[in-house]
Amino acid sequence: MLHHTAIIPSEKALPRRGREVDKYHQARGFEIRCSGHVYHEAYHFLIFSNGRVQRGRPETCQGAHAEGYNSYLGISLVGDFSSEDNPGGEKGPIKPTEKQMDSLIKLCQQLKDRYNIPLNHIVRHSDTSSTRCPGDRFPFSAVLRQIQTSEATGSKPKSR
Repeated sequence: MLHHTAIIPSEKALPRRGREVDKYHQARGFEIRCSGHVYHEAYHFLIFSNGRVQRGRPETCQGAHAEGYNSYLGISLVGDFSSEDNPGGEKGPIKPTEKQMDSLIKLCQQLKDRYNIPLNHIVRHSDTSSTRCPGDRFPFSAVLRQIQTSEATGSKPKSR
């Protein structure tokens, strides 16, 4: 399931490190004990604007990112891609960076292949809940096309 982080309310800024997301999710009560460890971050992966992918919860642990869909792997891109919540970019980039998109497509393809995830199970948070996440400026159709194209051709995702 695809998300955007939006801003961390207490910081009034986008997270710069996964630890900030973990701390925010801890305050919201997203704690889980899994395989003898305690995790707070709701997502399994965070993708920063430079394309760096940081692991959150292990893939084998249930997420806390979408009620009723926490068995889905949660991937969140740092940013706020909602034209309503972030109309002029005051809360960060208005769309994912090219590096974020490249990392997202590569990660989705890897997870899809590893777990035999059908393409129609790659969804946005807004597809399952009454939310604007990951925002109307998130290029969801393009993501699905890239994943499908790389799957059909057996090639690696191409940069835009």
